[in-house]
Amino acid sequence: MLDSYDELVAIGELQLDPAQRAAAQRLQRLADELRASAAPRRAAGGGFLDRLRRPRPRPVVSTSGAASGAASRC
Repeated sequence: MLDSYDELVAIGELQLDPAQRAAAQRLQRLADELRASAAPRRAAGGGFLDRLRRPRPRPVVSTSGAASGAASRC
């Protein structure tokens, strides 16, 4: 996600927006956490109860409003 955002900024498809980049960073972190929590762990204690004990990823909440960014200019 973050790499895609940076690439679009680099080629001029998007203008750099610190708030949007920060949101992309939070979404990237969430995606990474979800991938890590979904990875099968069959080592010692990698069963059902172990998955219940693992910390869950924190949600990402956007408070910037729906009319932010390039999409609102279309």
